[in-house]
Amino acid sequence: MQKSLAEFEAANVKLAVVSQSTAKSLATFHRWNAKPYPIFGDPERRLYRAFGLERTRLVEFLKPRVLWRYLRLLFTGTKLRSVYGSEDVLQLGGDFLLAADGSILFGHASRESTDRPSVEQLLAAVRTHR
Repeated sequence: MQKSLAEFEAANVKLAVVSQSTAKSLATFHRWNAKPYPIFGDPERRLYRAFGLERTRLVEFLKPRVLWRYLRLLFTGTKLRSVYGSEDVLQLGGDFLLAADGSILFGHASRESTDRPSVEQLLAAVRTHR
């Protein structure tokens, strides 16, 4: 994502991350992993529910497709972060592009823990709505 920040900025897209972490956990994370975009905490997962993001089951982590994706991430040098405090490891995430009025231009609710759109898919959605 960080390699494509310039293209998002050129399209006047502001990036933000919502995490289920507490403010204290995010402060610790940010000290070690500073990002050029804001990261907001939602420990009660209100925004997750508002976007219809579901929880998965523990057995889903054992599916070959999921295991393979995690192994591929590890082999490509991606660091998997640990769970902080009261985070729910079974809570699925998503990726959304919102217009200034709050309408959803692009939405992707993860079906399993490694299911994320590519940066290119996000950029294509940005280009579509320019």
